[in-house]
Amino acid sequence: VDLAYRLGAYSFYTGKIKDRIKGAWHSLRYNTFPITRSGGRAALTYSEWLLEHGWSLLIFPEGKRSRTGELLPFHPGPAILALRQRRPVLPVHIEGASNILQPGTRWARPAAVRVVAGPPLTFDGNDSVQEAMAKMEAAMRALAPALGGVEAAASLEPSLAGRR
Repeated sequence: VDLAYRLGAYSFYTGKIKDRIKGAWHSLRYNTFPITRSGGRAALTYSEWLLEHGWSLLIFPEGKRSRTGELLPFHPGPAILALRQRRPVLPVHIEGASNILQPGTRWARPAAVRVVAGPPLTFDGNDSVQEAMAKMEAAMRALAPALGGVEAAASLEPSLAGRR
């Protein structure tokens, strides 16, 4: 773990000391680790290690936060992981997540969310990355109407969880 963490920290937390501290703080607070947006084999190395050692991963396949709550185009990384590791994918739609940590803001805030999970997706050895991505995206889009769509997210009352 130490080697994988150090490689990830070196690759993804370079820059100004302030940015490195901020990155480390977010990793500890949200139990996250960085994935480079430029892709490549190094972007998935730590994720593959975690899967090989029994961890489950929550991956937002869009690669960034939506400003409106709508589903953005998927990146291939989650499909590549599922195919390489022969792991099922559980599609989960989180309505209202865009209200928790909005793009351009520094701090998460309490907000109501609704979560719906679909049936696990499995891929046979014949699926291409593009086919797996398309299946994953279709499954996610199918879950959104079950919650009432993006408009319903705007009408959710903020949660009192975490408030004093």
